[in-house]
Amino acid sequence: MYRARAETLPLHARAHHSHCSLQRLTRCTYLRHISQLHFSSTGTTNTLSEKPPTYSKRCTVSIDTMATSATTAGLQPPKKSTEYMLPPSSKNNDNYNMTISLILNLLFLALVPLLPVYIWILMHVPTRVVTALPGFVVASATLLLVLALAYDSFSGRAPGHVPSPPSPIPLIGQSKELHGYRNRALEWLTMYSRRFGGKTWTFKVMFRPRVYVILSPENVEYILKTNFTNYGKGPMFRSRMKELLGEGIFNVDGSRWYEQRKISSHLFTHRNFKQRMLNTINKDVHALVNIVGQAADKAKGNTSGAAEVNFSRLFARYTLDAIGEIAFGKNIGALKGESVDFVTSFDYIQSFLNDLVLKPPGYAFYCRHFTPEGKRYTECLATLNTYVRRMVATAKDETTSEELAARGDLLALFMTRTDSDGKPFTEEYLRDIVVNMTIAGRDTTAYALAWALYLLATHREVQIKACAEAQAAYAIAEDEGKDLGYEAIDRLTYLDAVFTEVLRLYPSVPKNPKCVYQDDVLPDGTPVRAGSYVMYVPYVMARLPELWGPEPEKFDPERHLQGRHRPSPYLWPAFQAGPRTCLGQKLAYMEAKAVLCALLANFEFSRSASVATPRLVQNALTTSMEGEGLVLAVKRINSRGGDELMLNRAMNEKEVPQ
Repeated sequence: MYRARAETLPLHARAHHSHCSLQRLTRCTYLRHISQLHFSSTGTTNTLSEKPPTYSKRCTVSIDTMATSATTAGLQPPKKSTEYMLPPSSKNNDNYNMTISLILNLLFLALVPLLPVYIWILMHVPTRVVTALPGFVVASATLLLVLALAYDSFSGRAPGHVPSPPSPIPLIGQSKELHGYRNRALEWLTMYSRRFGGKTWTFKVMFRPRVYVILSPENVEYILKTNFTNYGKGPMFRSRMKELLGEGIFNVDGSRWYEQRKISSHLFTHRNFKQRMLNTINKDVHALVNIVGQAADKAKGNTSGAAEVNFSRLFARYTLDAIGEIAFGKNIGALKGESVDFVTSFDYIQSFLNDLVLKPPGYAFYCRHFTPEGKRYTECLATLNTYVRRMVATAKDETTSEELAARGDLLALFMTRTDSDGKPFTEEYLRDIVVNMTIAGRDTTAYALAWALYLLATHREVQIKACAEAQAAYAIAEDEGKDLGYEAIDRLTYLDAVFTEVLRLYPSVPKNPKCVYQDDVLPDGTPVRAGSYVMYVPYVMARLPELWGPEPEKFDPERHLQGRHRPSPYLWPAFQAGPRTCLGQKLAYMEAKAVLCALLANFEFSRSASVATPRLVQNALTTSMEGEGLVLAVKRINSRGGDELMLNRAMNEKEVPQ
């Protein structure tokens, strides 16, 4: 319904449109057919992909049924049960990236192996030849570089009708300008997205594939749902993250991804949410509140009467403990200061890879192998691997099959199942599962909580309303003599809107590039070539008036309260969408609302007078904060009427919260 008619395309785009038509008839039609089917795991209420709004009833089908349906529709069904999950051939993309990476690495490292050869020439070759040799080497290297740039520029050329930032220097694309914004990538993307009116635009960095920036919900839906198998991780991301993520769900496509998602979905059942997960969250929330409370009580004698607490670090440790128990049945003890080596190694590895993932191949190779930071990264990776593998080995040696079945955590789920060949999963594969789930459950929620508390501290009127809702919920729970229950957390409608708005402005993954496996045409008529990347940018989408009205950057939870429906996942792709929708979305909301509710019911938050306002790290994979992160001033609220006290203070203050 969103595809542009061929006759409305520019003349030079029609040929490409016609060229792709036969491929889409044989490939995309079948993919669209199966992507509209609703998958569910037998005996559970969770799903493997979202239900299309046109279906009024649950449609539970097997892969065999899909093949039958495809045959009935006149399409060729897959030969194997999971073949439909395999992405189309990415041979062109692999060859392109391998060629460019090889050329750049040869240029970058050429001096090292040539040094002994040059010394030998100095000793054995006549002087006049030696004198001419440096010029010859420089000329050869320059020619090789120019040819590489020309090949890179020609291979990654864009259709003429797609807007693009100016490129004053031939062959290098937007490399020079983007280098000037190397620490402000999101600012650069936002600037040009607004300049081009929220339409698809493109840019090119030398020795990198061309990138198409898509911002419309129609295009986002197309790559995440309608034709999602044509848009995957790609070799560039996989190679950079291979050491950390291995064959985990965030680093694979096709049958491996489908296998892991299907097994992992059994963790997110209604029963698990109400019992095991909620108990874990409540226990860790109590520990978190106690830590903040101790700091606040110690600061009562200070001039300001407020304690300064680093919530970035605190939330990172809280979420690590929570996901540790949920994912692999072990409390890491981060809030208690235990497992220090594992925690610090985990932090450093992610920081190092965040800086490395956007660097050119040659420079990334150099940083990884020839710098002190790279050496420390190797040591931290060894520490992390040792810790996780020891945990996996202990679970296999000390736990019976009956005990594993009763545990209900993610590691136990994979240990009680087999691969497609009927063999148990290897320890290395289980290590990858644990690391990927730890990253998923720790960083995304921790960063979202930090931004939520920052926005609440700087928007007093929102904090007052959220505090009132939190204290009312705890008053009911205290009267009943129990912790905050599953239904009580679900009824926190204002905090739900607050967290939704936080994720709109600061999505955990601010930009998400997808590799194009085969030539295609986007719904707005933009042709994209195999080997290029299509990138949707939730951070930028949230700041476009074309999508969110006249004040898109305003923090306004009220915009999500009407009808209590969250925005379309294609307008608000905070948890991706389509078949790759984040399985932990419901867990993230439950965890965030429980934490914020407990903190707001007990404490008042404001900006720290001694620490600068936190800034977003713009060139990272996630919305982390620079430097020390989020440090806030905290005061304890001594009574249920604390929200009224805050309201009176806000009314008496002359400054309006910004």
